[in-house]
Amino acid sequence: MGTQGALKAAVLVFASMVSSTLLIPAVRPFFAAFHSGNEGAMHAFMSLNMLGAAVGAPLLAARADRLGGRRRAVVVLALLDGVLLLVCALPLLPVAALLAVRTLQGAVNVGALSILMGVLSRAGAGAAGGGSVGLLGGAVIAAVAAGTPLGVALLAVDPALPLWVGAACALGVAPLAWAWMPVAEPPRVAGVSPVALLRQHPLLRIPAVWMAAERFTVGCFVVTYALHAHHVLQLDDAAVGRHYSFFLIPFAALVWPGSRLTARFGPGVPMVASAAVYGLVFVVLGFAPADLVPVVLLLAGVSSAVLYAGALQLGASQAQPGTRSTAMGLLNAGGTLGMMAGTALSGVLSAGLRGAGWPRHQAYAVVFVVAGAVWVLVLAWSAGRLLRLRGSAASATLDEPVVVTQGGGL
Repeated sequence: MGTQGALKAAVLVFASMVSSTLLIPAVRPFFAAFHSGNEGAMHAFMSLNMLGAAVGAPLLAARADRLGGRRRAVVVLALLDGVLLLVCALPLLPVAALLAVRTLQGAVNVGALSILMGVLSRAGAGAAGGGSVGLLGGAVIAAVAAGTPLGVALLAVDPALPLWVGAACALGVAPLAWAWMPVAEPPRVAGVSPVALLRQHPLLRIPAVWMAAERFTVGCFVVTYALHAHHVLQLDDAAVGRHYSFFLIPFAALVWPGSRLTARFGPGVPMVASAAVYGLVFVVLGFAPADLVPVVLLLAGVSSAVLYAGALQLGASQAQPGTRSTAMGLLNAGGTLGMMAGTALSGVLSAGLRGAGWPRHQAYAVVFVVAGAVWVLVLAWSAGRLLRLRGSAASATLDEPVVVTQGGGL
């Protein structure tokens, strides 16, 4: 995959992901403007989308691996994604119908993303294969990081504009995928399913759990840290935004080099070391003084990039080319479930502790400690297996680079 092809792959993945992430800041204004500020529906709008993605994406990806036609599947799913977002933007749509549409949109959005990542990734040993997986992972994180500021800017014009622009991004994926995705694709694989793939490749459970744990930690972080920074560290909104950048910018920027690192030297030591740092960072985050918090967040971003990249690389390497979309669907489903659980638990836990009379700084610190403790459990379960892999297991299933393309060569 040349430089031009790699950039096209990153554009496809970025556009597919940003179509949903720019909606995050729009939820409250959109419901306030068009659905009477229904707070329960606001929460359901996000959680049902993630539930749809967690259930539907691996099933759609497995179907594409069984039946072939992955490029056509991405085009169809991207078109459905855009149309469903357009339907969500209709101001007169009843709330129940809106939530049903949003659930389906989550499934087709992450389903298309999983098939894209499965087809466009290379899981080979060495920097070339790892760089491919890492570049796609970096595009996902870049879309997450870019979604909020883009959504905020669009909100200044109209509360529904983020949904319209998100729909346009999703619809734009369809013609680009048709032009840029490979004409020649991996063979169809009969009988593939998420459960069957996990049975055939038990090592795949490790990156799936790691993706879930990483997103769980982020779910614990996003809202709770904003509250902690505002109420405990006494930071204004602009300073809180800068603090988020200390975490998100190195996370997005270093996924690609992190994947090259794990591809060249094996996943064991880089993944275990980065996860240990990441867990420790969250244990101390709630107790760090304000002047040291940027350093803590920077360490979180760097270590998260390496462990996320390693999980993607290991997940891709444990599936044959014909089942890699299913593998990416499993990893994305794990991440989605982790994000749901982290967001829900952090809200319930902090509110419960505050209701029991705990001061804010202690309640928020407990949430961060719980997030770090999850990584202690994950490492206890997986570190021995990962360290035994050394340098060779990450390249157990190699495939040739994807170079046969239509419309310019991805």
